[in-house]
Amino acid sequence: MIVPTHSPEEVVREAFRDLPALWNKMKDPIGRLKHQVRTKKGKLKLKEPQLFEYRSAAGNNWIVAIQPTKKMLAVVPFVWYRGSDDRYRAARIVEDGVSYHISYHVLEQYNNRFNRTGDG
Repeated sequence: MIVPTHSPEEVVREAFRDLPALWNKMKDPIGRLKHQVRTKKGKLKLKEPQLFEYRSAAGNNWIVAIQPTKKMLAVVPFVWYRGSDDRYRAARIVEDGVSYHISYHVLEQYNNRFNRTGDG
């Protein structure tokens, strides 16, 4: 479980433990989207990214973005948590590449500039 005192490296390490269960949980939504995304002529029917929430058995919170593209579905998992200062942070987890840590400052700036709903 990710705790507020974890460093970014520890967050990524903990998130990697969740990946097998996360991919297993996402099999059905990905399969459904594959069928919904294309028309018979192969054109994209669904173009907006779809977001799915998941809470792992370890208690980690995930948001999985699935973006339809011309050739495939791009699956982008993020784990989010609160730091020791009670602010939100996130990490973009990549199995075979570089994982990205997103600090509270980036999330706050994004919220201030682009969240027009006022619920952020």
